[in-house]
Amino acid sequence: MQSRKKMFLGLIGGAILCSVFTVFAPINGDRTIYSNVLAVTISGSAFLLCLHVIYRQKLKGVFPRLYASLGVGLALWFMAETIWAYYEVVEGIETPFPSLADAFWLAGYIPLFYFLFGIVKHFLGISKSMVLPVVLMSSVAFVLLGNILFYMYQAADLTTQDGVLSYIIGGAYPIADMFLIIPAAAAFIQLRKGQLTFTPWAFIVIAIILFIVADTGFAYFAIMDGLGDMIWVWNPLYNVGDLAIASSLLWHKQFFTVDEKKLLKLWQQKNR
Repeated sequence: MQSRKKMFLGLIGGAILCSVFTVFAPINGDRTIYSNVLAVTISGSAFLLCLHVIYRQKLKGVFPRLYASLGVGLALWFMAETIWAYYEVVEGIETPFPSLADAFWLAGYIPLFYFLFGIVKHFLGISKSMVLPVVLMSSVAFVLLGNILFYMYQAADLTTQDGVLSYIIGGAYPIADMFLIIPAAAAFIQLRKGQLTFTPWAFIVIAIILFIVADTGFAYFAIMDGLGDMIWVWNPLYNVGDLAIASSLLWHKQFFTVDEKKLLKLWQQKNR
């Protein structure tokens, strides 16, 4: 489908731009400012698009309620990006972890899990044939995320209250990712069955996978000696994930929401 190809090419273009701005930002200014402006702008755009979809669909039925849960997740992550940007840009705190932003990020996993699980359960279906692929994909993810928890434990200073808090909050991310990877893997396997529905859900699944990869890389760089200053290399993945969700919502808005006033106006014009 032509529109699908255009959207995919647009996402690739957006990914390239985000990467270029992040990597080459120091040439023209502060990378921190560029990265945070991108993150807040893109995540905010995805949230506003979801609000528009919710407004058009209302909240009647499973489908609209699932997208409402997606909107709640995007709202929480947009708040997290905004708070993180405030700490870094305004307060001048480099890598503000742990902070209030983490509470919003971690809370956002709950409605996102509900959305993914609901899509698989109510629309894509759960069959015996998908059990083995899901188990295999999830097992690989669990091993990687389990290693992160182990390395975090080794690097943590559990003799102080701040060290314990950092370990608990830092460890909550890979655990939350473990929960997300299961419905994401199930959705990824089943998506080929759809046509119009394939595109928006595929882009959201891609976004979730990008977020998990970015979380994994961020965590490894944070705990490995000498890599702490390179954490910013994972920022483009978060940005592209938000772009993928925004692209998904644009597609959903175009094909799955109905503007009743516009339809009524067209009907009146044709039936004068």
